[in-house]
Amino acid sequence: MKDNTSLSSSLAIEVPDETTGPRPTNSKPEQLQAVAIQRAFAGLNTMLQATGEKPSYYDETVAAIAAVHEYAKAVQDSPERGKAALHAVLQRFSMTGHDPIGTLQRVATGLPEPINQQVKKVADQTARVLNVEALRELERRWDAEVYSFFQQRLAGRYPFVVRAPDASLDDFEAFFGPKGRLQQFHDQYLKVFLKDNLEALQASRQGQSLIRSDVIEQLELADRIRETFFDQRGNLSVQFSIEPLGLSANQRTSLLDLDGQLISYTHGPTQIVGVVWPNTLGQQVRSNLTLLRQNGNSSSLEYRGPWSMFRLLSRGSLNGRTATSVDLSFRTGDGVMRYRLNAEKAFNPITQQPFKGFTLPRGLLEQSASRGGVAEVPTVL
Repeated sequence: MKDNTSLSSSLAIEVPDETTGPRPTNSKPEQLQAVAIQRAFAGLNTMLQATGEKPSYYDETVAAIAAVHEYAKAVQDSPERGKAALHAVLQRFSMTGHDPIGTLQRVATGLPEPINQQVKKVADQTARVLNVEALRELERRWDAEVYSFFQQRLAGRYPFVVRAPDASLDDFEAFFGPKGRLQQFHDQYLKVFLKDNLEALQASRQGQSLIRSDVIEQLELADRIRETFFDQRGNLSVQFSIEPLGLSANQRTSLLDLDGQLISYTHGPTQIVGVVWPNTLGQQVRSNLTLLRQNGNSSSLEYRGPWSMFRLLSRGSLNGRTATSVDLSFRTGDGVMRYRLNAEKAFNPITQQPFKGFTLPRGLLEQSASRGGVAEVPTVL
């Protein structure tokens, strides 16, 4: 390139700029043509010119491309390519290691047309190859550490499936808790991809992301579940109050037992009672509502298990709702009992449905990105 960019000395003349006078009228046609050529390639010619000890743009560009080549080739040649790609991308995104791709992208912005676009394309395509490989590795870890646990311990159980056995509170906390599997995986891997560098994961100029769109949506739903069922100290805890509103006239009294917390009501003044969940950690947890008739007969609704309180409350018919409270009617036998439940937190299982729409994605990559093969490392220009 350096040896074939100079015009013949017999044709070359000084190129006039804006400060020089008009072009000589006695210039030969060959000289005028040389001036036109020099102007057209002035930007490219400037690349070859070194300034003092500073290398020319051409040398700097070649060195930057070579650095990207070595950077990507180290990943390609690794016996654990996915692990190496994930490590490289995490370092690049968190700015804790060297970033030859970013360097090449910055170099490209200072180059003339059309080479700036070609150099930028080398950087962008190399970044995409590494990003896809890193996300494939991340997807494998997601499946092993997060998705499999959810499928085996939670997905087929209440509260995710209404007519199913209860999920254990230990498993629920181990997955959704502030220190649970999902949050730890998010903090270790997903945050740097989805919150800090989401724009870098665009697969095309049309803005299509390498990450499935439902991944972010489901993680936001998981955040809501976490905020709903865990307190500020990270403990599994739901607090609300319950107030008896009225009992049908053919009943003498009602007794509501929520996980060992008793709310009794006989026609007359009402009292607001605070309720917490979970209240007991034993194996024989139960919640029930019993109505006692005037003739002494009784009827009841009862559920057993760690989620029995919510199973029972879900049997209530909605009579009224505000942002923080609901009025529910419970029918058992030929009697009806009405309660008002009030929750102070914005996210709560009393006035909202925190599990509605939650489906943990098995994959992270868009199908088009997942099907694509691993591209070869770009060669040095």
